[in-house]
This record gives sequence, structure tokens and C-alpha cells, in this order.
Amino acid sequence: MVAVKPDGSLAFVVEAKDWSLSRKAQIHAVRQLNRNCTKALEILVERGLRARRIVKVLVARAFAYHSRGILQFTTDAFLTYLEG
Repeated sequence: MVAVKPDGSLAFVVEAKDWSLSRKAQIHAVRQLNRNCTKALEILVERGLRARRIVKVLVARAFAYHSRGILQFTTDAFLTYLEG
């Protein structure tokens, strides 16, 4: 999923899983997120949208470790972050 703020200052590329991630599952989810980020960049360029900053976000019930360079949220925490 890709979401861009209306002012173009920030874009979120989100990979959401409805379960707790083991180490192996988390590695797979991070790879999928990186692929989605590449596709999202292509789509943004095609549509003429520019985001000053692109943030990778991984949403799941629990995580095995902290992935470098990726924001990690539980579902409730991510919704609170978006509302705030």
C-alpha cells in the first residue's frame, strides 16, 4: 500500500501482516516491502507525484527483531500514529 500526503511532503509504503512475524517471516516481509517500495516509486513517477520523503513501514502483531531503516508498528500503534 502507498499513501502520499496531499502536500507531497511524505509518502508511506506499508507492508501489513495479520500475524506475529518470526525471524524468517520478517526477513521475507522486509524483502517484499523493498520490492513494493521500488514499484511505488515507479507509480509515483508515472503519475507525476513527488514525495520529498518516502518512509517504509512494516505493520504486524509482533516482531522478532528491529529492522534497520524501517518503521515497525503494531496495528493499533500505526492507527494511533496516523491519527496523531
